[in-house]
Order: sequence, then structure tokens, then C-alpha cells
Amino acid sequence: MLVCKPGVGILNQTFAILAATAFKTHCEKNRDLLWKIFNDNKFDFDKNFYFDIDISFKGSIKRDYDQIVIMDETFQGIEFLPPQKITNSSFSNVIFLNCTFDIAIFENTIFQGCKFYDCQLINIEPDAYKTRFQAFGCEANNTILDDLLSFDESHEESNFKEITELDILEKFFKSDKKRPRHRTLSQIRGDFANDEDLKRVNRLIAKLKSNGFLTFNGDMSFITKEGIRYFHDFYNHD
Repeated sequence: MLVCKPGVGILNQTFAILAATAFKTHCEKNRDLLWKIFNDNKFDFDKNFYFDIDISFKGSIKRDYDQIVIMDETFQGIEFLPPQKITNSSFSNVIFLNCTFDIAIFENTIFQGCKFYDCQLINIEPDAYKTRFQAFGCEANNTILDDLLSFDESHEESNFKEITELDILEKFFKSDKKRPRHRTLSQIRGDFANDEDLKRVNRLIAKLKSNGFLTFNGDMSFITKEGIRYFHDFYNHD
């Protein structure tokens, strides 16, 4: 077992990562002891390290996280609950299995290309889809994403131009509508600043991704060969 004097950072992060990885297969008591060592001492480790040991050893976050970037991970049975907060952060291509999300703990946090299986959202509130839990190009095997987007649909105005998948697909072509280009999801969001438009864009991006027409790598989004063919077959007959 690692022994550290209180307040003394004697471990470098590489060794700490190796230790944490090894202890993930240990019994709960040993995992708790190692987590306490890392949590109680003032090590100069990055926030992703602490996020990982919170998730791996505790099954929930145990501190506030700001501007954290999580990519290409799989989380199972994790509870994202108060009193801790996640702010100004992003999750890209993350798979969530049987996880619980309290919307109230998130602020300005983006989920891009993530998959939610048997997950639950609680404390959904108006405008949560654009101020707290911003999901783009995500998939779920239940209604949680629809619930997030439709929470305040009864307050929407009906006299605005509805965004179509053509509006999205055109973003992935240069002005000649022949040469494809990649776009960041943040750019696409900026192109549709209207609140009602953003909800429609969320759904369309998820549908296009599900159909294999769009793909993502972090914040970058790309139109696939199938997407190019679909665009020209159905929308661009020049």
C-alpha cells in the first residue's frame, strides 16, 4: 500500500496512473484506501486523473469539475448527482450504460456523439438542452434525449421556418455544393442560434448520424460517402 505524509506530494502522475489502474481490480476496501490517499493529499495531478478515480473507485463524482474534456470512454452505473458540479466541460464519443444524470449539476456542458443506454435524466428544466446539458449527435435506447428537447415545446412559437436536414447537410459542402468539407459542431450550433432551431438541429444531427450520413471525432464532424451520395440523390440534382 502507498504511504504518504499528509500534504506532501511525493508521487508523479505517471506512477499514480499505474497505481490507480492496478487497484481497479482490487477489493472495495483497498480501492477506497487508495482513493483517500489521492483525494486527501495535495498532489499536482490534472483534473482528468481525479475524475477517473472518482468514477472508477466511487461510482460518482466527488468534487467539482470545470473545463474537463472526456473522450472515448465507457461509463457504467455511474451517478452524476449533487452536490458536485460539472461546468464548461465536454464529453465526446462516450458510452454511458445505466447511468443517472441530475441535470441540475451541469452547466454549459456539451455531449457530442455520445451513446446513452438505459440511462436516466432527472430534474429536467426549461432550456436545459442549451444551458446545461447540450447533446449533439447523440443516441439513446430510450426517450431521455427526446424528453430533454421536448420539455418546453408547449412554449414554442409556431411561426418560424422549420429547419430541415437539407439545411444541415448543406453545411458540409463548399459553395459549389459539390466539394465536401468538415465542420465543428460548435460552428453548426453558432449557425442556428434560435432556441427552437437548436432543438430541431439536435434531432436532425442525431438522425443523420444514426443513418450513417455523419460521423464525429471530438468536436469535428464529417459527412460520410453515404451522406454525400444521399445529398446528391435527394437534394442536389445539378
